[in-house]
Amino acid sequence: MENGYIVIYSGDGNGIKEHVFKMEKKIKRKLKRNEVVHHINGIRDDNRMCNLLLMTNGEHSRLHRQQEIAANKKLF
Repeated sequence: MENGYIVIYSGDGNGIKEHVFKMEKKIKRKLKRNEVVHHINGIRDDNRMCNLLLMTNGEHSRLHRQQEIAANKKLF
């Protein structure tokens, strides 16, 4: 686990977060630099495909900002 995310390690000791691994397998390519995999329900170790959403960094930031505003969280 790393910051609540499940990490898969290969034989050479390199690790990849499981949600990234699953999304890359589904889309049959590596994520682009500006792409992230979002956990829809916010649970970082819930890596079911129905809970994963491929987004750009900008889309992801906007989504979290909207969620913070809706929850009346202090932004700064």
